[in-house]
Amino acid sequence: YGWGGAIFIQTSVATENLNELNFLMRDLVFVGCSAVNSIGNNIHIQSANTSATGEAIKTENLLTVKDITDLYTNKLYGSDYMGIDQSKVNDDNTPISFHEPLFINPPSRIFLNPYVVNAFNGIVNVFCGESDIPSYNGGGIFASIYTGGKLTIDGQCNFTECKSDYGGGFLAHVAGRNSLLTLEDGIQFESCTSRYLNGGGAYLDISDQATSLREGGGMNVRIQNENSILELVGVLFENCSTFGSQCYGGGLYVVVNTNTSLLISGMSLFNNCSSDYIGGGCYVSCSGSGSQIQITGQLEFENCTSDLGGGLCFDIFDQATIDIDQMSFINCTASEGGGLNVYINNGDFSVTGPVIFQNCESQIGGGSSMIVQLYLEVKFTQICIEGTLIIKDTTFDNCTCTQPGNGGGIFATMQWENSILELIDLSFKNCHALDGYVYREDMGRGGGLFVCVFSGSQLIMSGTCIFKNCSAVNGGGIYMYIDSGWKVNIKDQCIFSECKTSQSGGGIYSYIYGIFNIEDTTFDSCSCIQPGNGGGISLYHGTSSILSIINSSFINCKTIQNSSNQRYGSGGAIFIQTSIIAENLNETNFLLTDLVFTGCSAVNSIGNNLHIQSIDTYATGEAIESENLLSVNGTTNLYYNNSYQQDYMGIDQSKSILKILRSILC
Repeated sequence: YGWGGAIFIQTSVATENLNELNFLMRDLVFVGCSAVNSIGNNIHIQSANTSATGEAIKTENLLTVKDITDLYTNKLYGSDYMGIDQSKVNDDNTPISFHEPLFINPPSRIFLNPYVVNAFNGIVNVFCGESDIPSYNGGGIFASIYTGGKLTIDGQCNFTECKSDYGGGFLAHVAGRNSLLTLEDGIQFESCTSRYLNGGGAYLDISDQATSLREGGGMNVRIQNENSILELVGVLFENCSTFGSQCYGGGLYVVVNTNTSLLISGMSLFNNCSSDYIGGGCYVSCSGSGSQIQITGQLEFENCTSDLGGGLCFDIFDQATIDIDQMSFINCTASEGGGLNVYINNGDFSVTGPVIFQNCESQIGGGSSMIVQLYLEVKFTQICIEGTLIIKDTTFDNCTCTQPGNGGGIFATMQWENSILELIDLSFKNCHALDGYVYREDMGRGGGLFVCVFSGSQLIMSGTCIFKNCSAVNGGGIYMYIDSGWKVNIKDQCIFSECKTSQSGGGIYSYIYGIFNIEDTTFDSCSCIQPGNGGGISLYHGTSSILSIINSSFINCKTIQNSSNQRYGSGGAIFIQTSIIAENLNETNFLLTDLVFTGCSAVNSIGNNLHIQSIDTYATGEAIESENLLSVNGTTNLYYNNSYQQDYMGIDQSKSILKILRSILC
């Protein structure tokens, strides 16, 4: 059923008795009406004889629609005004081919699609007809495959410049146990478009333990009911698109529901695909316990565009899991998430790599944009009691976030308890979060990575994470906001090389209200320009926060003089603004040990290595000395040697006169 988008009529009046006294529809207006599978978008009539009913309405002029003068003769209205013979109605499943236009009776039968395949209970009924009626479902092929039905389309089929309202090249409904749709290797969808919603190349609806095997490219898929599976092997999506304000997935659109699976293997390519709204190459929604997506092959997105997620967009909900091996995004663009956009709410998303983002561009998150919302007490079987987002072996090369925006490589926000973002062996090269005029001070942050995390979540960076030649207004390598109760660990040989900013924090800029640990990290040739502070690191240290920088090196880091704005420029390697009063400073909330400084410099030598802005510089220096909170490798008598007085300096928050950390150095 689902017939008659606006009006459905089941009449028992014999056609020879129909007249304006018992059946009259005049001066009607239909705007934007639609029916399932476009079976009578405006009107559907179930009668003893559809052809005779249509003739009677036409002869007696019993139906008129405003502004339409050729209603009875124009083939364009074939799927808007349809009917079915009473004898052909099946309460379980009525084949779509049993429906027919009310008014058009050409020598050869015309249906709403050029090619219709009905596989019902294992029997294939094929109808081929020629028509120039615009296709509403499946520009090339429409297929309905029910319980036990099997349809195979071999690899010699090509869909070129096919157009439809839904599923540009191919549309299929696959339902029921043991139903099988197979699209073999070699099938190509080229320059196919979908007018409404999704599926520029093809649209598949898989439900009730049905299976679809797909090899070839461009579709819309809904996987519903338990144990339904879609497997894609070596897919190719080229020049596919969807257009409209609410369109998803230029090449591929997939919805994966509870206890269903999407499996992708082999080399899959999305080339020059676009969507006006979300997911230029591909859009995937995965939700419900047991729903999973496994991508064991390699996904490649080239020259794909969209408003959100130029290459790929994921929406992950309610204990869904996604595991991805290899991906690459090249020359992809979007307003948010040039290559990849991910939204997670109570789900797990893992990328084991390698992943490459090259020449991707966006206003927010040049390479990728991520929003993570994972709630307390969510449990994932055999994983952990906390939701996680893991990205491993990923490269962001020459990714740009245009103004106004943040995060040249990654833009990530994490909300609610027990969220974990883990970045392992990542590389950010030539990524930028500024492009031209800076509209607002809070934009252009995080050349490589922008992270904003709240409420008991944590970020872990491990392995060899590299930030090379990245730039921004603030935070050339990383910009992060660490809320109360949140934890950040940067460890295991992370390297910041030649990162720079036009304001503060050449390598890292951070507001710390939670816990921030940096260990075994190198900052090499990082810089910032006046009025910025902190060539390597610039930090705001909140009253209840915890900061530790351990066994880390700062090489040739500096602040650079700006002739047009000569304010600040303190802390060639490290600048810290702390709100913790001196008597509360101790090794549990402030610890800088086993540091190495080589060739670092600040404007006017105001804290070449370290500059601290605090409530009381003298008292802060006393606390650091008495608690031994600062140690620098290769130094002798750090707290008393006059030769270090310009390397380690500070200033009272309320004053503009600079002081060294220890008054004895004066």
